[in-house]
Amino acid sequence: MGAILVTGGAGFIGSHLCDRLVRDGREVVCLDVFDNFYPKDQKLRNIEAMKEAEHYHLYEGDIREPAVLEELFGHHDLDAVVHLAARAGVRPSLEMPRLYTDVNVTGTATLLEHCRVYRVPRFIFGSSSSVYGNSDVVPFAESAAAAKGSGCAPAGAAPAASCVIAPRKPGASNVMLVPGSCSRARDPKIRTVVVIPLVLPANSARE
Repeated sequence: MGAILVTGGAGFIGSHLCDRLVRDGREVVCLDVFDNFYPKDQKLRNIEAMKEAEHYHLYEGDIREPAVLEELFGHHDLDAVVHLAARAGVRPSLEMPRLYTDVNVTGTATLLEHCRVYRVPRFIFGSSSSVYGNSDVVPFAESAAAAKGSGCAPAGAAPAASCVIAPRKPGASNVMLVPGSCSRARDPKIRTVVVIPLVLPANSARE
């Protein structure tokens, strides 16, 4: 089996996933930009237990930078990409819509292009519950329609656009889209942990 690249791998979702994959004996490549939206020292604590693991590789870099991705994709034989990196937060996205679109949409498209060039067979995309906008129907369901127009902030519009791009990217025929923020459970590592890290390894094993 090849390595698994986890973008946003030092965040509260990604670090739990990386930890699980490392404990399962998988080779993990963690990419995180360590921006200032969350404290860097908190993210470093998230991955502290894994840093000395033989099959864990940490890279600090931006998913929008082709040179960063060239190094990762060229150096590691990747079996899958789990894409969790994104600018988060509805309110900040209203203040910085261009940045959010650039990171969340352009960054996703750049990753997909490298998957195509390097023939990575699996691309698992963690989206956001923000795509549902100001829906009165809670809890959200994956079958619900994405918000349109003024009901969707850039934080939601960007992952919604990425969901359109991903399955239509030329050569990217094996794409699994996994909406984020399904349900939450308290975890001492950081504020909450989403159930996605428990779901993704099972999906990967079945595929």
